[in-house]
Amino acid sequence: TTFFKKNLQQTIMFLTKTFQRFTTVASLLHTRPTPHFVPTPQQPSSTATPLPLSEKRNVLVLGAGLVSRPLIKYFERDRLLNTKILTNDLKNIKEFNNNNNIQTYDVDCADRNVIKEFIGESDLVISLLPRKMHFDVANVCLKSRKSLVTPSYASPEILSLDNQARDTGILILNELGLAPGIDHLLSKRILDEVDNNRGKVIGYNSWTTGLPSPKSVDNPMGYKFTWDPEGVLMNIWNPIKFVENAKVLSSDGGEIEKFLRPITILDGLELEGYPNRDSVKYIGLYNIPHAKNVLRGTLRFSGYYRALEAFRKIGFLSREPFNWEVKKGMTFREFLAKTLKQNYPSLPDGNSIEQSLLKVLNGNENSLKDLKTLGLLSEAPIELGTTPVQILANFLTKKYHLKTGDRDWVITIQRFEIEWADGSKSRTVATYSLLGGDTSIGEDSAMAVSVGLPTAIAAKLILRGEIKETGVHYPLMASMYTSILKELENEGLEFSNTSYPLF
Repeated sequence: TTFFKKNLQQTIMFLTKTFQRFTTVASLLHTRPTPHFVPTPQQPSSTATPLPLSEKRNVLVLGAGLVSRPLIKYFERDRLLNTKILTNDLKNIKEFNNNNNIQTYDVDCADRNVIKEFIGESDLVISLLPRKMHFDVANVCLKSRKSLVTPSYASPEILSLDNQARDTGILILNELGLAPGIDHLLSKRILDEVDNNRGKVIGYNSWTTGLPSPKSVDNPMGYKFTWDPEGVLMNIWNPIKFVENAKVLSSDGGEIEKFLRPITILDGLELEGYPNRDSVKYIGLYNIPHAKNVLRGTLRFSGYYRALEAFRKIGFLSREPFNWEVKKGMTFREFLAKTLKQNYPSLPDGNSIEQSLLKVLNGNENSLKDLKTLGLLSEAPIELGTTPVQILANFLTKKYHLKTGDRDWVITIQRFEIEWADGSKSRTVATYSLLGGDTSIGEDSAMAVSVGLPTAIAAKLILRGEIKETGVHYPLMASMYTSILKELENEGLEFSNTSYPLF
């Protein structure tokens, strides 16, 4: 058990702050984070020598959203790597337009006939497109015999391609972002060490978040958008499943009050945590059959989930196309009134919007105040969309993004309860935290770094022949997580492990 008993001094120091610093459940104070708490600034290196190629290779990147810059910059530093980027939104990457070994193309990536030609000319494909588009991309990659890397969750449709990918001799490597992604790498490194030292994991939880730094919080949600805004708003409504005290608990999604948990991390910063999707599957993926508690969750500042519950009750989170006319120039107040009338036709016509909202929100004055503060009762014009959630996402993203001086902050914490062969027990905590740069002056957000870099590094390792697997995979093999973590550390990211005994 050398891995867990080394650094005795660090372990002793940790014991003095056992439940102050990490993911212990504590009483939740519904206030803004205390002003003295500021994450330590940490930016990845842009001068480190990347994993070098021995011959010229071609990589194709589909999509260039909010997380693409660190990936592109990492590739740009290797002159033997030629990168083509297809996107219908060139403004996020205008600095790279036909720059050295980077070529950009204004292309609709939903057009399979167009991307087929580009995929055929590449050695490897990276998809930064929305998750729902990966299956079509993967099928083109199969026909072209090109490996595919993506940071997104592996959908059932993608997983169904495993045999075809093996037969074709390509790799479809998924879940290489922050979570899923870096949490996989940190978890598997510890789990394999436990297994090698004849231990067994009897409890596992993983909490991850991407937030504005506490100093940048300026709205009731305590949130600013740094990645797919519609995905952010809809994530909580996915079905959830996790294990607590050896019992499987589940929900079809959206039972916020029932499963919301107060979580305290890092010197007493109090957040709200909610289970994220299916945690039960990780018992098999991580080979932890003895675990009586297994949960992966998402952290937010207090007030976030209250706002999302209000959005849901109003009908703003619907992905169903409108069955009524949404007019150009409509204000958000008008859009709100029309949405309420469509979803609650029995509301009295004489009611003001505020009165109708209070009825829909079950009299919750705080929720009504949140909506006003967020600007959803304002005369600001909407941006047209095809669904309610699209219009809401467009509005919130335009208003609540990282502005001058703002920084985002990501953190992922994995906690393992371990029982050893001699009957003793211990806890190990793995932590990764990164404070992003000021995006208004060209620095990268922490979320972009934490999604873009692992994806880029995995692609580079495939091109170098260091990752040789075929089929559909997660980055759970030692040959994958060891090399990716090493290169992330070479880029300046820091990961910490702390272990201490349980009595």
